[in-house]
Parts: sequence; structure tokens; C-alpha cells
Amino acid sequence: MLYGSSDPVVWAPWRTDAEVIVEPAGLSHVSLTQVTEAVERLRKRHEGTVPAARIREALLAAVALSVFLMMIAGAMNGRSRCC
Repeated sequence: MLYGSSDPVVWAPWRTDAEVIVEPAGLSHVSLTQVTEAVERLRKRHEGTVPAARIREALLAAVALSVFLMMIAGAMNGRSRCC
């Protein structure tokens, strides 16, 4: 789970194992390295219990989300956010 200024205690996943990445400066400051390291820790914890294909899917989704957030951050650099 990726958190910017949201409270992970309030918004944490319920009844499931997760890695929480908190970045008070906002989601755009979460690095690809932070995400891939968190996914790797999850993979190691579930090695042998979760099919490898599901682990690969989760890793690809996490990487895609990180790249997307970095692209948004770059596009909004210097612009104020509305709402």
C-alpha cells in the first residue's frame, strides 16, 4: 500500500498481509526502489504459498503504479494541484 499524507492506520488493508510505504511529502515522492523492495519482502514472506504468476502480477502492477505516479509528479512539477 502506498500512502502520501493519508493515515495508514485508518486506511490500511484489512485482514491481509501488506507492506506499507508512507511518504509524508506525497505519493509523487515514493521511489520505484521503495516499491520493488516492499514487493520483494512480500514475495519472500509468501514464497511457496502464493503462485509465482500472482507474485509477478503484483510486482508488475506495483512498478506500473510507481512509474505512473512519477510521470504525474513530473507533469505537475511547478503547478498547483486543484481540489
